[in-house]
Amino acid sequence: DPVKGKVVGPNEDTLHLAIDTFSRKTTEDLFATIVTMAAAGEAKGKPIKNLVLDFRDNGGGLLNQALMMSDLFLGVTQEGAKDPIVGIGKTATDKQFFVDTIIDPSIDLHPYFNITVLQNDRSASASEIVAGALKDSGIPGSGMLSPLTIDS
Repeated sequence: DPVKGKVVGPNEDTLHLAIDTFSRKTTEDLFATIVTMAAAGEAKGKPIKNLVLDFRDNGGGLLNQALMMSDLFLGVTQEGAKDPIVGIGKTATDKQFFVDTIIDPSIDLHPYFNITVLQNDRSASASEIVAGALKDSGIPGSGMLSPLTIDS
């Protein structure tokens, strides 16, 4: 499984999501884990308020999975079009901008959760795209390397 979820924190309101790789079903597994664990928290009267996307030691993977994962949290712009998630090119004039539309554009998780991203010097490629997209989006409550204790 590329995604492992665990509820942590003194209030049991934080979902720690260790994402090992960006393979063919990573985003689907992430979404299913969030939905399942959030529903279980609600049923126990302990709603999930925070997500920790843990990309430490994630060597990356498929670009389309990075785009799809970013899309889960970025939603649509006020004009109804997706913001570019990543631009690739040697110069500004020949950059290609990738906008993901594979996931239903009505799905937007960021209003429901505070988001923290954990990375280290072995986080690469696709994990950097997601972390950068979230950071550049200015999503309130999102942060990079915010202090958080996670019991392994």
